[in-house]
Amino acid sequence: MKIGFFYSVFFLVLVLASFYGCAPKSEPVLRFGMIQWIGYSPLYLAEAKGKLPSSLRILDYTANYDVIEALKSGELDAACLTLDGTLLLAQNGLKFRIILVLGTSDGADALLASESILSVKDLKDKRVAYEPGSVQEYILSRALKKQNMSMSDVVPVLLKYDAHADGWQDGLYDAVATFEPEKQKLIGAGMHSIFDSTQIPNEIIDLLVVTDEAIQTNPLSIQKTVDAYFLALSEIKKDESTYPVLGEYLNTTPKRVREALFGVKIINAKENLQLLDSEDPQILSSAVHVSNYLKSNNRLKESMDIKMLLYPDFIQKSQK
Repeated sequence: MKIGFFYSVFFLVLVLASFYGCAPKSEPVLRFGMIQWIGYSPLYLAEAKGKLPSSLRILDYTANYDVIEALKSGELDAACLTLDGTLLLAQNGLKFRIILVLGTSDGADALLASESILSVKDLKDKRVAYEPGSVQEYILSRALKKQNMSMSDVVPVLLKYDAHADGWQDGLYDAVATFEPEKQKLIGAGMHSIFDSTQIPNEIIDLLVVTDEAIQTNPLSIQKTVDAYFLALSEIKKDESTYPVLGEYLNTTPKRVREALFGVKIINAKENLQLLDSEDPQILSSAVHVSNYLKSNNRLKESMDIKMLLYPDFIQKSQK
């Protein structure tokens, strides 16, 4: 009796061991870094609806600089970055690929000023706030360049974007380089735009970058994220009832979400297929222009060609 029971238990243990040994192993955690930005709305909606893979961990940062540093140190496997930030990251030797073009800024990034400042020329010797090493520094530098001015013509006030609203209330600056949703908040507080990304078209581009190691170890999670992203994008374009959900993520109102979305062009799947083609001139020419500009301002050591970083495999599979 006891011997029979022993063999029954032993057989059950062998069956269970065999079953779990043959079960597919789950992928490791995919650590994903990003800041608050209206252009990342499809990811917010996909997360809110539980459509992202369980292995994905979204980590929020208060500055693009911090995201870049986290990628360099190995704390992140993937991130949303602007084109200028991506070029700066590439020069540090990190092995990564651009798997999606998320969108372009079409007014959502702006240089705002007090009522007494009517143009970029009026910024001479004024206090201008911006986040160092970010796209805000880039847009400020570009605005000044167009007026034959330089960063030395203004008094820098270094502030991360989440401190812009409080800094304005505390009188810390006269103008600020910022972006949505902070842009709408500051305009509501009395500031106005004197320069925005519509004046430098196709220069502020948002990209989804993934390390080579993550592409090897987490391909299914990455693919599920890409698929969920485009489903969420389609929903946002069709249904304004998504705006309250996005407002929760961006700490703003549905009305301001709607206004902010007018300032970005979120790239769909078909456009991504074209842009990630290594022979497509649009993104390559934008990268060359931004790369040369960063080099001329001593932020980039040498001009860079991003052709080898383009990785269309995930978007190609998503559209099959």
